[in-house]
Amino acid sequence: MIYRPSFDTPVVSLRAGHLGGARFESEGSFGAAELLSRVWMSGSDQLSEDEINAKMESLASSVSSFAGRHTIGMSLTTLTSFFDPSLELFSDLLRKPSFPENVLQREVQSMKDQIAMRSDHPAQYCMLQFMQEMFKDHPYGRDPFGGEKSLEHLGQKEVREIWKKSLGPKGLVISCSGAIEKNKLVESLNGMIENWKDESVPFPRIPFNGLSESRKIVKDFEKEQTHIVLGYPGLDLKDEDRYALNIIQAVLAGQGGRLFVELRDKASLAYSVSPLRMEALEGGYFGAYIGCTPSKTNKAIEMMRNEFDRISSTKISTAELERAKRYLMGRHDIDLQRNASLSSSLMFDQLYGTNPTETFEFAKHIEPIGLDEVLKVSQRIFGQQHVLSIVS
Repeated sequence: MIYRPSFDTPVVSLRAGHLGGARFESEGSFGAAELLSRVWMSGSDQLSEDEINAKMESLASSVSSFAGRHTIGMSLTTLTSFFDPSLELFSDLLRKPSFPENVLQREVQSMKDQIAMRSDHPAQYCMLQFMQEMFKDHPYGRDPFGGEKSLEHLGQKEVREIWKKSLGPKGLVISCSGAIEKNKLVESLNGMIENWKDESVPFPRIPFNGLSESRKIVKDFEKEQTHIVLGYPGLDLKDEDRYALNIIQAVLAGQGGRLFVELRDKASLAYSVSPLRMEALEGGYFGAYIGCTPSKTNKAIEMMRNEFDRISSTKISTAELERAKRYLMGRHDIDLQRNASLSSSLMFDQLYGTNPTETFEFAKHIEPIGLDEVLKVSQRIFGQQHVLSIVS
C-alpha cells in the first residue's frame, strides 16, 4: 500500500492494480482484456448493473475498471464521508464480479461495431497498423479488440480466466491519495483483502528486440485524406534516457513546437501533426503523426524525416531547452494537485518497479539535462530503423 495524505479537500482517490491483463490472452482469447474492462462494473455476486449504478449515484462516488497491456485494476474516487460504503462497493466489484452474460454479449457486439467502423476513422487504423508492423509477434502488436473472429469465441470463461490469472492479493498494489487517516485506511484495506484466495500467476516477460530493417505499410481507403505515422523503436519504462526524451517531445510538440511550425504554419502541409510516444515494460516507440491531403503525402513524409534528422544532427537552442523544461515541470506540478492523478502515478510506479518517489522528484531529473544529452538521445532514437504506416 502507498499512502499520500492530502486534506485540502474532503476527497479520497484509491487505485488497486496488478500486473496482468492482455499479456494473459491466448490465441483463442484475444480481446478478452478489453472486454473485461468493459463488463467488470456490470455486476457482482450481490448487485446487478442497475443496482451498482444507483448505489454509485447515491454515494456521489465513481468506481471504474481498467485492463491494458500490462495491468488490470480498479479506481475509486469518493467523498471522505462516504468512504466506508464506497470501499464496500469497490471491494465487492474487485473480488466478486459476475460478468453477466447479457452484458458480455452487448459489449462484444459493441466491439464488433467499432471494428466495422474503423473505415470511418482512418487515423486510428493507421496507428493500429503502425503498432502491428513495429511489434509484429510481440503482444504490443496485437489489436486490443482481438478481431471479429476472436470476438466470436469470447464469453464468461475467457474473461474470468484473464481476471483470475491477473488479480490476487499477492502482488496487488493499492495506492491512496486524499483526506483519510492512515490507520483508518489500513484497517479498511485489511478487511478488503481478508480471506482472499490468490489464483494469480506470475507475469510473463517477453522482450522486444527492436527492428532489423525499416518497414513500410500502406492501406488504401476511399477517403480524400492521408494519415501517416513515422516511428522508431523507443525506450522502456526504466530507461534513464526517458527524461531527455521528454525534452525532445516537448521541443517537437505544441503550437510552438518544430513539427507544427515547420510542417503546418510554414509549409501548410498538415491539418494535424504531433509527436507520438509510448514507453512500456519491454520497449516502446517514438515518432510522429500527420494528417494531410493525398497530394501532399510525399512532401509530408520528407519534412517529418527532415525534422527528425535536424534534431539528431544539430543541438536544439538554449531557448527551446528552457521552454521545454518549464512546460514539462509545470504540467507535472499541476497533475500532482489532483488526487486521482497522484494515486494513479504512485500505483503504476510501484507495479512497474520504478522508484516510488519518482513522482515527486520529476524536476530533479529534468532540470540538469543539457543540450549535449538531448542530442545524444536524439541520435540514439532516430539513428535506428523505422516503421512508416500510411492510410490514404
